[in-house]
Amino acid sequence: MNYERKKGNTNDDTKAKTRTGTLRNPRSINGILDKDEKTDADRDELKKLTTRAANLEGELRAAIVAEPDATGIETRSDPESRELDGLITRASVGEIFDAVISQGQTDGATRELQQHFGLSGNRVPLALIQRAYTPAPSDVGANQSPIIPAVFPNSAAAWCGVDMPTVGVGEAVYPVLTNDDAAGDVDAGASVTETTGSFTSDVLKPRRIQASFFYRREDAALFAGMDSALRMNLSDALSSGLDKYIVAKMAAGLTDFGNDPTAGSTETFGSYRKTIFDAVDGVYAMDASGVKLLVGPKTYGHMSGLYRGNNADDSALDSVMRISGGVRVSAHVPDPASNVQQAVIARGLEHRHAVSPIWDGIEIIYDNVTKASTGEIVLTAVMLMNFKVIRADGYVRHAFKLA
Repeated sequence: MNYERKKGNTNDDTKAKTRTGTLRNPRSINGILDKDEKTDADRDELKKLTTRAANLEGELRAAIVAEPDATGIETRSDPESRELDGLITRASVGEIFDAVISQGQTDGATRELQQHFGLSGNRVPLALIQRAYTPAPSDVGANQSPIIPAVFPNSAAAWCGVDMPTVGVGEAVYPVLTNDDAAGDVDAGASVTETTGSFTSDVLKPRRIQASFFYRREDAALFAGMDSALRMNLSDALSSGLDKYIVAKMAAGLTDFGNDPTAGSTETFGSYRKTIFDAVDGVYAMDASGVKLLVGPKTYGHMSGLYRGNNADDSALDSVMRISGGVRVSAHVPDPASNVQQAVIARGLEHRHAVSPIWDGIEIIYDNVTKASTGEIVLTAVMLMNFKVIRADGYVRHAFKLA
């Protein structure tokens, strides 16, 4: 709708016509900018509004980083999802641990969440430990410092595109089409050879990953922030164990499945780059940017010390990172043997090349006997999972010779 201002009307509170014909508030930034003639009051107001807008943008960005829901924008709009999100927010890992220790039952939101996923009272829903952590406030009690989390490696498996679905009771089955239909042009009236499609099914049964830790009975009553600390410790410890299994499991992990690669001569600036380009196959990687490289710490260090020439500024690591989809170090890549360290090339990660199903519900086992003499309680968390490379062409095992 267009609006024409009446001749002689100079009231600043009157809505003005913009250059595009859209009505705008004359006391807004756009409203003031649309004026052909600006007064000193307009310029002062514009300066105030601009400063305020900049501050609001900074506050909004900080709110999004600190808590995604702080913007008021709901990521899931249906009532059932909102109710589940509310349960996850109100539930507590600490309550589950307390119920296990006291041999009692959880209640409230925590119990409702367990019932929603069909879990018993001593099992922690995966959704609960995957909930975002709230940092400890800076003004904690005078005698307690903020909790410092344990250090565990970030997930290399997720970076390599390993799918980690949550599954329920039973075995997880993953069918893969192994013989694609081949298409080609033919002359008119010519017969077309049919291709028999074939599938393979990988049936994965649950395997166990567990982590244990202990604490004194006295600490349970005095330790502030127990819930947040337990969630963080559980998530990090089990994530690290899962990552180690996926990366380094003998004859099954990313660095040990299939046939062993052959290492050539000691790596050079050019050989590291060639590793990336050789992995471009036109099917799963169309160019070098579609190739990722997972290496061990020793290989990463060796790459950083090789340069194109004596006067060059970029190392082999700089060059490979620039041309590829990225380089990541995993502490779980086995150490070099005879100066040879394994590595994994991942490509075509938009496809499902590997799966690591995780059975929902982390079991908490309470032990007040093993360390009873010192008044300590041992808690063991058990997670059920498995891993399988279901399409080997998505990954290329490689061996780098470092000396």
